[in-house]
Amino acid sequence: MKHIMFVCQGNICRSPMGMFILRHKLKELGLENEYEVISCGLETSTKGEDMEERSKKQLDDAGIPYEKHEAHMGHPRDFLTQDYILYMEDFNRVLISRMMSNRHLEKAHRLLDYTDDKRDIADPYFTNDFSKAFEDINKGIDAFIQSEILPHKE
Repeated sequence: MKHIMFVCQGNICRSPMGMFILRHKLKELGLENEYEVISCGLETSTKGEDMEERSKKQLDDAGIPYEKHEAHMGHPRDFLTQDYILYMEDFNRVLISRMMSNRHLEKAHRLLDYTDDKRDIADPYFTNDFSKAFEDINKGIDAFIQSEILPHKE
C-alpha cells in the first residue's frame, strides 16, 4: 500500500479537500485499496475543528463524498512514513522540511507542480475563494494521478 498525505496550514480547507477528492478519484479508478490518503496541518490553532463549511460546499457541489474531519497537526513520524507529501504552498515546504529534519524531502511536492501552472494554491480561508482553491486542487490531483498513479497501475 502507498501512503499519500495532503498538507496545508490549518487542515480545515485545502488539505481535507485534497484528501477527499483523491480518495474519490481513486475509488472511481478501482484503486482505493492500494492507497491510504490522509491529511494534516502545520499549526495547532485549528486542532479538532471540522472541515470548513465552504470546503464542504465545494465537495457537495462536485458530488464528492466526505466524512467528519478533525483537524490535526502532522507529526514528524507521519511525514517520514509517507510515499508522497502533497503540499499547497511554498511556505508549507519550509515547515515540512523542518519537521522531517531535511530527510526524504524528495517525497514532498507542491501539488500544482504536477501541472504546467506551477504555483501555490492560495488559502481560501483568507482569499474567500473556495471555488478557485477547489479548482486548483482538482487540477493538481488530476495531474498527480497521470504522473504518479496511472503509470504504476497494474
